[in-house]
Parts: sequence; C-alpha cells; structure tokens
Amino acid sequence: MVFYSELNASPGEVLKHMGYPEGKTAPTKIMDRLMGHLDKAGLHFKPVVYFDEFSIESDPVAADNDALGKGLTFQSKFVCDALKNCSAAILGVATIEKSTESARSTQPTVSDQLILESIENAALETLAADFWNHLAAESRASKATGLTRLYLPGEKDWPISDQKPLFSMLTAREPALSVKLNESFMMDPEKSLSFVIGRTKDGTFSEVHHDCALCQLESCSLRKKPQPPAQHRLVVHDISGSHEFYVKDGQNLLSAVLDQGYKVEGACGGNKTCGKCRAKIEKGSSPEPTSEEEVLRQSQNMDLEERLLCFIDVDRDLEITLTNQHLKPQIMVEGFNVETGEIDPWVMETIINVAPAEIKDQSGLLKEMLTLVPGADSISLNALTKASTLVSGKDQQLVATTLDHKIVGIRSSESPASKTCGAAIDIGTTTLAAYLHHYASDEILATESALNPQFVRGKDVMTRIHYVSTNVSGARELSALLVQEINRLLSGLAHKAGIDTTDILHVVATGNTTMLHLLLGVNCALMGVSPFVPVFTEPLTLPAVELGLNLHVDGLLTVLPSKAAFVGADLLSAAFAAGVHRQTKDQVQLLIDIGTNGEIVLAGKGRMLCCATAAGPAFEGGSISCGMGGVDGAIDKVNFSWPHRFTTLGGSAAKGICGSGLIDLCAELLRYGKLSQQGRLLERDENDRFFLDKDSGVFISQKDIREVQLAKGAIHAAVELLMGQLGIGPEEIDQVLLAGGFGSFLNLESAEEIKLLPAGLMVKAQIIGNAAGMGAVAALRSKGVLREINEIKARMEYVELSGSAEFQTAFIMKLGF
Repeated sequence: MVFYSELNASPGEVLKHMGYPEGKTAPTKIMDRLMGHLDKAGLHFKPVVYFDEFSIESDPVAADNDALGKGLTFQSKFVCDALKNCSAAILGVATIEKSTESARSTQPTVSDQLILESIENAALETLAADFWNHLAAESRASKATGLTRLYLPGEKDWPISDQKPLFSMLTAREPALSVKLNESFMMDPEKSLSFVIGRTKDGTFSEVHHDCALCQLESCSLRKKPQPPAQHRLVVHDISGSHEFYVKDGQNLLSAVLDQGYKVEGACGGNKTCGKCRAKIEKGSSPEPTSEEEVLRQSQNMDLEERLLCFIDVDRDLEITLTNQHLKPQIMVEGFNVETGEIDPWVMETIINVAPAEIKDQSGLLKEMLTLVPGADSISLNALTKASTLVSGKDQQLVATTLDHKIVGIRSSESPASKTCGAAIDIGTTTLAAYLHHYASDEILATESALNPQFVRGKDVMTRIHYVSTNVSGARELSALLVQEINRLLSGLAHKAGIDTTDILHVVATGNTTMLHLLLGVNCALMGVSPFVPVFTEPLTLPAVELGLNLHVDGLLTVLPSKAAFVGADLLSAAFAAGVHRQTKDQVQLLIDIGTNGEIVLAGKGRMLCCATAAGPAFEGGSISCGMGGVDGAIDKVNFSWPHRFTTLGGSAAKGICGSGLIDLCAELLRYGKLSQQGRLLERDENDRFFLDKDSGVFISQKDIREVQLAKGAIHAAVELLMGQLGIGPEEIDQVLLAGGFGSFLNLESAEEIKLLPAGLMVKAQIIGNAAGMGAVAALRSKGVLREINEIKARMEYVELSGSAEFQTAFIMKLGF
C-alpha cells in the first residue's frame, strides 16, 4: 500500500532543522531565500509512505519466535514488548521521492544547500506525523483498535540491522518500494525512515507519533538524542585587546558580553531604549535590524556599520568590536579640608612593655596584653598568633594596633614605622572616588577614581532597582561588580602609596541609599515602589572579609547612615563636611549635590530640611543621544563665539558630550536664539536635531532638550518647595554650596541661563568639590564624626516630593528656560 501526501513543511519547522531556536527567525535575506525555495519545493518533493499491515498471530516474546507469524523476527526484546498487546503491526518506509539532492548540488551558495536540506528534513518529519494521524483517524472512526507510536530501528536497543527483515517483508508485499537498503543498513534516498506501528487491542492511542528522546541515531536530524544547547564562538575586540569565548545559542548578545566582564554602557539597563550598547559586526552576519532598532539607530545618528547589542540574540559565530567604551573618566575627588572636631580614632597604636614571665603567674599573655593596651577589649586570632611568636619571656617593647578597641596587630618596636592606613569610598551612581588615609601622619596619601561598574545594568538608581526586582541574583551580581572595582581601587591606592592592601585596616563607605544596599548585596526592590522603603538606613560596621574586600584580614567596613530611600549617606556626609549643622540661626545655607539623583539640604532658622528629586542621568551624560561621561573626547565646554565652538576633555576629537558641555550648549542655544524659552529647537534638521559638530556627528535632539528640562525643572522646583517650607525667598539664602562631580565642573553662568536654580542664587554659589568623599574621610579618622553624622540625620526633616501636588505644580511651571 502507498500513502501520498502534499508538502506540509512550515517555515518554522524548516528553521528548526536549520538550528534556530523555537520562536526565533532568520535574517531577512535568509527568510526570503527560504520562502522562495518552499514555493518551488513541490517541483522537487514527492512525500510518500510504503506500508503494509501484518497480523500478529502470537505474542512476540523472543528473538527466535516468529513474532508476526510470517517468519519475521525482531532482534530486540524492546520492540517485542512494545507489540505484546497488539493485534497487528504496520511496517512502513517513509521517503521523499524525487529527492532534491541534485537540486542542492547545483545551488550557488552553502546557505541555499542548507535551506533545501532542512526543507527535506522538515518534510520527512511532517510526512511521518501525517501518516500516523491518518491511521489514527481511521482507527478512531472504526473504534476497533488503537495505535502505538512509531518505533524506529536504531532507537533504544533495537538494532538498525533489523531494517533488513523489515525491508524484506515489505518488498514481498509492495514491489513498488523504491527505497533501497545497502549493506551498512543505510537507506537510499537518504531522507527516508523505516518504522513499525502496532494496532492496540484495547483501543488506546499513543500520545506522540514518535519519541525522539529514545533514539540512538545521532546522525539523523529526526532521531537524535536531545543535545545540550548549541554554543557559538564570539570574538570581542575592545580597548583592552581581543578575546574569544563561547556563548549559548539564543543568548542575548549584550548579556553575553556583560557576562564576560565587559563594561558596555547601557543607560536603560538593556531595555532597548537608550541606544548606547553599540558594536560593529566584523564577521558573521547578524539578523537584520528590527524596525524598533532601526528607529533607535537613526535617532542616535549611528554609523551604518554599528548595531545595538541588546537587539541581537546569538545564533551563529560572531566577531564584534565594541565602539562605545570609555577610557579613564574625569572624576572629582578633591574637596576642602574638613575639621573633624572630637577625635575618637578608629585605629590607635600603643607601645607596651612586656615584663618577663613568672612561674607563679599563669594567667597568660592575652590577659596581660588586654591590660596593657588602653581601651582594648579583645584580640584577633591573627594578632594573638603573631604575639606568641614575638614574646621572648624577657623584658621587651611591642607595638599593638587596635581597630575599634580590638587588638588586630602586634609588631616589635624595632620594626619599621607603621604603614597602617584606612580608605574612604564615595559610591556614586555613576562614579567612584577613593581616598587612602595614613593614620600616623593624618594625611591623604593617594586618591583613585573609576566609573561605577554597575552602569552596565542601568545609568540611574531606578533602572538598577528594577533590575534587582526582576532578577533573583541581581543584588548579588551588582554587589560583586562593585566589590571587584573597589578592590581594584584599593590596589591602586596601595600601589601609589608604596604599601600593601593588607596595610589597609578600615574602609568607610558613603553613597546614596541604593548604592549602599547594592554594595552589601541587599535586595532594594521595595525602594522602587511606593512607599519606597529601604531595608536599612542605620550605620553598619562589619568584617570586610564577609564582602570579599581585599584588605587586612581583620579589617572592617563601615557604611555611613542614610536618611531615607533617596536621601543617602552621601548627602549626610556632605552636610557634615560643609558644616551646615554648625550654622547660626540667622544664617541660611543651601547645599545641593547634583548628580543622577539631586539631593538638597536647606538649613536655617534652627531647622534643616532635606529632599531628593529624580534629576535623572541627563546631567551625567545618560539618556542623551550623544551623551557620555567625563572622559577623553567628551565635549565639556561650549561657546559659540570661539573659533571651534567647543573644547573636549584631553583635547582629542569629539566623541560625545558630557553634562557640563550639555548645560553650556543649551545656554548658548538660548543666547543665540536657536532655542525657545519653552524648550523648542528653532534651528534643527528634518530629524529635530541641532549638530554642534557635523564632522564627529555630535548633536543635540529635541528629545535631549526635554531630558534637560525635566532634570533642571526638578532641581529648581525642589529648591522652591524647600524655601516655601522654611518661609523664605531666594534673597534670604546667604550661601549656595554645589557639591558632587557635576556641580564641580558646572559653568555657573550657563546654569543661570537655563534657570537651574531660582533667580539670584547662582551668584551666591560656591563649588565645594566632592564634599561627600571628604565627609567619609573625616568619618574614617574619627568615630566622633560618625556620631555627628547621626546627629545630622536626627535633625534633618525629610520632605517627600513624590506625592506632593505642590511640587508637581512647581515642577511643571519650571520646565521652561
């Protein structure tokens, strides 16, 4: 008997046989070829099944039995058991007659041959399913018997050699059978399969027509065992060189690159909105850009060769060059000297005289040392074992080092002078600043800075909070990134000062509340939804080794206190450094730390008000089409009266624009009548862009202007709201202190032009550098500073803006220039 079928191979089935994951599509050019070949496939394919039915006269039990009563035996207990409850067996061979092998061999490209072979595979698989469904429909209609699934020689322990008696039996009944079996038991045409189906006596039907999981024929695309996910070779070129690794099939390219430790900018955290994760595809064709990616590429004025990593899923070998990587950033670490007031040092060194041991005194060395060292209440195991090797039993002089009243070091008084240091770390959303403080000399020996590596998961705190809330291990991942970078900073500090990282005893960290949570790996998801509750705001001191920080084995990490979810330790430590808590009642002082999150303190009339407003990442280059951090090539100053209209950091060719340059550009556009006070670009191209430098492609778009308006409007409105709460006007503010990286490089005249602050305040402004970092250094020197910062926290009155109708009204009113 013969069963004929039409070609029913779907594009999805063909793609599966080409190796594409389920639900994934091929590049447009490949899909066009595939559909073209499918349209013509009927000219090459003739799907057909040759089969016949044999009654089972006795239960098949062993290889020497006539299982079908016709001298046909199976060399497998597996298939005999499968047919035990069957009244008949259907033997068959499915094939693709008029095979396309000749057509494949004449195709001009390898991809065409692959497409045609995959069409054959899909057609054969569909043919087998159609035949089984045809038999099942007949059986259900007659209600006489059911059907087993297809059993294929070669699966489980059924030897492929059993195809020989199967073919012999079929040929006797069906002489038209065109498929040939060679001595190696391989079929010709190649795209063929033999099978047995049993008719069940009890009328049950198998749930599947075939079980590929049991098949042993790994060479057959239809009968292979489940394989581990395919892997593809990925070669990445960046500023550090070239690196090769393998990634899983279907993995997002941005995720794959980030998993290997590359620091690829992604202001949106991989949500396909910022257009920053750029790369050139050097080798290996990638899928054609989607319409969504194409719109984003055009809005960002990207090179034709550049693609966005977040839009590409890896389905083949690729070689890429990362094109949007940043070199060493310009980060503000300097600040003014801060008086610490009460000195209660964390670290002390005490010279002790150890008397000779006496036989009558058996109390031991530990008791004697705790008695000799003022304030010491315990000793570390490391210090105790060191002391045991130094004590000679005679009169001698030792030096004990204590950290927060615990003896952590013992050395001979004759050894070289102490190198004991501490480090202060200011953890900003965008940047990190580190300071190495030498306890003996009370001096800062070295500074280091870096970009916060968490930027790969988003430029602003809300994007990172969202990442943590949607990824189970997100907090641990971001903590690991940060700790790794802090360890690199500590190593750099130690190298500059000529010490070892084991000489660093104490690290004090400041930063916004989100960053401190993510430093410790604490899930901060609740800070992303109302009522925006942090897990902790108290100061914490814990063993540094618990976090994996590379310093002294007994070293400590102290995290400074925060006020609220979005008023962090950075504002409290900056307030201490600026001395706002020491102002007299008749003085009014405004402190603003402008960054990704704008934090503000207004102190006067015996009160201290604080708030936070979501300025967004615009002031630090995020969410801006050509925005970038303060690195070489960033446009940092703009003046249309200059011959070249702008300057860049490092004096190199323009690559983008940083926050200070962005404010300058907006101010110049206003001055020259190219930007309206409502924020409309009056001089622009057809895509609503004003090009500052066409040679480098640096521009500002209408969308970028809106981002600046949102950021500056939030700062301006927040200051006005605090003034209203205190019952004062701008003329009553005596001093305006601008802190943080962005504020430190800000052109005050440009800030006045765009109305960043209420009228009259910019003339009172003083740039104080990294006040948060200086506050952290002060806290590193003395526990008394930590107590003062806690007092500032207690005095501060937090003003919540998120639900304030007054703030929303002011915000809308202050969007204009």
